[in-house]
Amino acid sequence: MNTTLFEAIAAIATLIAVYQISRGKISGWLYSIVGSIFYGVLYFHKHMPATGVLQIIYTVQAIFGLKAWIDAKQKTTVEFSCRKMNYDKLMEWIIIFVFIFGGNYLVDQFFTTTNLENVDYADYGLAISSIEALSLTTYRYIQSWYIWICINVGYIILCSHLHMWPSVILNIILIFISINGLLKWRKS
Repeated sequence: MNTTLFEAIAAIATLIAVYQISRGKISGWLYSIVGSIFYGVLYFHKHMPATGVLQIIYTVQAIFGLKAWIDAKQKTTVEFSCRKMNYDKLMEWIIIFVFIFGGNYLVDQFFTTTNLENVDYADYGLAISSIEALSLTTYRYIQSWYIWICINVGYIILCSHLHMWPSVILNIILIFISINGLLKWRKS
């Protein structure tokens, strides 16, 4: 299997998806479905089961996001509107996020060797965090962009260890798109 081609297609579709979603465009969800399917095949091939399963969840959530955004557009005359998470909910998510990553790091340090190919804990932690972030994006919470920035940093580190350079570049670009999405969503 030519993983470079799969990774390139997945990366391009994902870039388009995130850019379109950051602009409030419904078509971003369609690109998300394509990117998720290609990344799913790639991650299972790279023996990253949590992130592979995450792509299945992404595909289902992208279908849900597409439907939710179409329904929201039909119910309102406003082109695009966002919500802000209340302070308690934001603090709850930050505590969960720190617990997931801190716990995964400690378990990884305690139970594993320094073998860089052992990426299970990072893979699982990033996958779980991504599910929550995508849910927040689907419901148009502005704070989802902060979470995506943190997740993309984690994937840059993980993909660097696996020598998945197109995905490293993708996640660097996604950080900038996430910052742009955050600024655009704040204005709406």
